[in-house]
Amino acid sequence: MILGRLRLPGHRLRLPGRLIDRYLLLQLLRPMTLSLAFVLVALLMERVLRLVDLIAAEGGPFGAVATMAATLLPHYLGLALPAAFFISILLLVARLAEDSEIDALLASGLSLVRIVMPFIAAGLVLALMSLALFGYVQPHARYGYRAALHLVKHGGWTGAVPGGSFVDAGNGVTLHAAEADSTGRVLTGVLIEERDADGRSVTTTAAQGFLRSDPERSGRLILVLVDGSQMRVSRGGAVSALTFETLTIGREFALADALFRPRGRDERELTLGELQDGVRTGDGPVPPAVMNGELHGRLVQAASVAVLPLLAVPMGIAAKRRRRGAGMVLAAVVLVLFHHVLQVGQGLVELGRVGPAIGSWLPLSVLAAVAGWMLFQMNERPGRGPLDGALGAIDRSIDAARAYIGRLAGRPT
Repeated sequence: MILGRLRLPGHRLRLPGRLIDRYLLLQLLRPMTLSLAFVLVALLMERVLRLVDLIAAEGGPFGAVATMAATLLPHYLGLALPAAFFISILLLVARLAEDSEIDALLASGLSLVRIVMPFIAAGLVLALMSLALFGYVQPHARYGYRAALHLVKHGGWTGAVPGGSFVDAGNGVTLHAAEADSTGRVLTGVLIEERDADGRSVTTTAAQGFLRSDPERSGRLILVLVDGSQMRVSRGGAVSALTFETLTIGREFALADALFRPRGRDERELTLGELQDGVRTGDGPVPPAVMNGELHGRLVQAASVAVLPLLAVPMGIAAKRRRRGAGMVLAAVVLVLFHHVLQVGQGLVELGRVGPAIGSWLPLSVLAAVAGWMLFQMNERPGRGPLDGALGAIDRSIDAARAYIGRLAGRPT
C-alpha cells in the first residue's frame, strides 16, 4: 500500500502510530535480511578460500574449514550488522520519499522525528544484540579460531585416517586407507610406508586395519592389521617378504597437541566482564590501559548501532532528490571514516595518551549530535536539507567520471 494515496484534499488524515511503526519495520525487514546475508556470504567466501589454501599447504584435514568458518561467523556478523542496518534504512527511506509516502506521513500530522522512532527502537534492540555479540560471543569464537588455526599449522596427526587420503603420522610413517568409517579408526585397504634415516623401508598392506589408543601408555597407538603382507628392504637393498593373518603394530606416533595456550592472553579474547575486572584490579597478562581501550571500544561499537538511524533517515530523504548512488557513496565514506576514527581513538586510549571519554565516546557523541542536527533541520524544512550540497557534488563527480569513461571507450585505438 502506498501511503501517499491516503491523503484527502483539504484534510489531514490521522493514522495510528502503531500501524505506521509496524509498516515501517516490516518494510525494513526484507532489505536488511538480504543485505546481511549478502555481506556475510561475501566475507565468509573470501576467508574460506584462504582457509582452503592454508589447509592444503599444511596438509590438514579439509573438515577443519567448516569448523574455522563457524568460529569466524560472529566476527563477520559484527562487521555486517551495522552496515546492513544503515544501508537498509537509507534505501528504504529513499524509496518511501520517491513514492511520496514520507510526504503522506508528514501530511497526516506525523513529524520526521516521529517517523524515525521505530528505526531507533530497532537500533536499540540491535545494539543490545551487538553488545552480547561483541562482549561475549566474539571473544570465545576468536579463541576457538586461533586454537583451530594453531592445530592446523603446528599440530601433528590426530590419530584418525580419512578414507582415500595419505596421512603423515610422523617419525617417517605414512598411512593410507582406501576407505574409513566416520571415526577414521576402522580402515579398509590399508597401506603403511615406513622409512628411517639409514634408508631402510617397510611397506605393509592389509585388507583391514583397526586403530586404537594404548590403554597402558598415553600418546601411543596400536594398529591391528588383518589379512595382509609386509615387505622389508634393508640398507643394502636386500628384500624380504611375509604374509600374515593378524599383525599388531604398537609404536609412538607424532600425535597432535590438543592443548593451546589459555584464553585471555589477548585482550580481544576477553569478555566484557573479564575486561572490567582486569581494568579494576590491574591483574592479568594484558596491560590495564589496553583492556580499558578494548572495553570502551566494544561499548561504543554496540552503542553506535542505535545512533545510525539518526543519520540514515536524513541521508535517505536527501538521496531521493539525487541518485541513490551518490547517497550510497556518501554513506560508505561516513561509515568507513567513523570506523577509522574509532580505531585511532581506541589506540590512543590503549597507549594511555587520552581517556576513553575522549578517545572512544567523543567521536560517537559528535556523530550523534551532527546526525540529530540534520534530522531536526530536515524536520523544520522538509524541502531542503544540509546534505543537498554534498550529494550534489558527489552526483556531479559520478556524472563526470561516467562521461570520461564513455569518451575513453569511444576513442578509436
